[in-house]
Amino acid sequence: MKTSFIHPLFIFIILALATACDSGYADGTSSYDNAKLTLEQQETLYPTSFLTTDGTYRRNLIGEWVMEGSVTSIAAVANYKDVVLTINYYSKTNTLIGSEQHTL
Repeated sequence: MKTSFIHPLFIFIILALATACDSGYADGTSSYDNAKLTLEQQETLYPTSFLTTDGTYRRNLIGEWVMEGSVTSIAAVANYKDVVLTINYYSKTNTLIGSEQHTL
């Protein structure tokens, strides 16, 4: 009578290969969705890292100071609203004179 014997190492190798092929996402989400969520969280937590400003200032014809510029978002996922722009005023010696905040 011939009996079959399966070596425990063989069973271990089969189980290791079967679990190695698992994607790790049992709920059906893809790694892209998880990476996108992580990127959105980063953009939400650190908005100043994803917003750039550019601007100039000048005097108009009646002597008032006019500031013109733009705020650009380089965020891939997050949308920003009610951006608060802080404008600092400095003297010729780089001493802070005052500041204003404007919501865009």
